[in-house]
Amino acid sequence: MSYGPGSDLLGIATTGVELQSISQSTTGSEAQALNEDGDVEASTIYGQWGTVSCTYKVRSGVALTAPNLGSVAGDYYITKLSAKRSNTDTLEVTAEGVLATLFEVAPDMYAVHDIFTTAFLTGGKGAIAAGITVSEGKVLSASIDASISLTPPLLDATGAVVDMDLYAGRVEATNEVQSASSVPAATAAGSWTLDGGSGSTSDDNTSYGTKTFTAFQNVTKYVAP
Repeated sequence: MSYGPGSDLLGIATTGVELQSISQSTTGSEAQALNEDGDVEASTIYGQWGTVSCTYKVRSGVALTAPNLGSVAGDYYITKLSAKRSNTDTLEVTAEGVLATLFEVAPDMYAVHDIFTTAFLTGGKGAIAAGITVSEGKVLSASIDASISLTPPLLDATGAVVDMDLYAGRVEATNEVQSASSVPAATAAGSWTLDGGSGSTSDDNTSYGTKTFTAFQNVTKYVAP
């Protein structure tokens, strides 16, 4: 294979949004025929479908607009979107899609473009709280992860995938918070809900303690105004 990730299969890269890596995979199942000794005499692969994952880095000051779950991106429908910020690295965004040819009709979209705020998706270094309001401590890193579920593939008489659909959009925000003088504290912001209550704590004898806060939102299908 040649050097570099190749072409941007999701078409998200643009001026200041740099493609870093591409990962393609195929999912399928295998039917087997066994003999009296339990050995495989014949096998057939069925129900194959493909996905692609692309990771990008965003330059300082460049604002990226988040694609909605279920929206078209190249030859794919977006099924996952993640954005990560920290106090030591620039903004990283990863999007995943499923081949559009596997869908009989275009799926419903699930709007997440307002959840991934402009501030969070503006490139450069710096952690920004996601889904929480911090009352004690500083955010070291934060990520927002949006995903949607896929129905089991509908197969034809030959075992080929002829239709799929999307449902149950969900967005989770994970924050690592540290305080030099007290226990980190935070509450859910706006329409977010804290997952698991007050968060999980990590302490040892060689560092200042941190606390991880996770918040979530459930997303329903997008209805155009």
